[in-house]
Amino acid sequence: YNPIWRQGCYSLPFASRLGVSRSLYDWSLGIDLNNKPSWTYETVLLAHIVLSGLLIISSLWHWSYWDIEVFIGVGTANLVLDLNRIFGIHLSLASILCYGFGFAHLTGYFGPGMWTSDSLGIVGSVRFVKPSYSLLGLDPFCYGVISSNHIVAGFVGICIGLWHVSSRPGPLIYKLLSMGNIEGVLCSSLASVLFTALINTSLMWYGSVSTAIELYGPSRYHWDNGYFSLELERRSTSSYGSLFLKQAWEQVPEKL
Repeated sequence: YNPIWRQGCYSLPFASRLGVSRSLYDWSLGIDLNNKPSWTYETVLLAHIVLSGLLIISSLWHWSYWDIEVFIGVGTANLVLDLNRIFGIHLSLASILCYGFGFAHLTGYFGPGMWTSDSLGIVGSVRFVKPSYSLLGLDPFCYGVISSNHIVAGFVGICIGLWHVSSRPGPLIYKLLSMGNIEGVLCSSLASVLFTALINTSLMWYGSVSTAIELYGPSRYHWDNGYFSLELERRSTSSYGSLFLKQAWEQVPEKL
């Protein structure tokens, strides 16, 4: 019985899921395969503090200068606030970050990788993930599809963002989507945030390869279905034919 199955999570599991499993004070979570001093809990904490401060300064600047006109109008040649190009710029920046996360961070080219494990949570540790672009990615236990999805989504997003920067929509689409209304443009982000939130909460609730058991604990379905009890019984009874019951139980991994 686990009274806190995935109801309360701390920051360390989320940082460790992205490959940060070591501290500057010479302790690590699980098997430490990364010796880079830049990927530790303390350096990530410092980076988030600096980033949050920069975001606060940026939000205050945008609040004061929300009507800044720095784009040249296509038809009038006047300086205007081009929301369509602003959307394209932000989409391109977000897509570059998405592409870099999949191509550099997860694969180990410039990053620690990610936390990988088996379905029983026995051999979990940080590993480099090679992208998988084949039908094997449809396997629910394939980690390669995570990096390949970020690479493909980032590449497509960069192309779409550059297209929005360089092209103009028709008058009908411009009016239907309220592209000239800054409130409508800002509210349109709710759809993407809602979709992302639904995907993440579903993966956390039902369990997936991205929510490792060692980090977040088992989901409620592990306990309701007796997942670990059935595996313990299977391993002990399969070895019981040639061994005594005590010896069969001794061969079961301690983490299980």
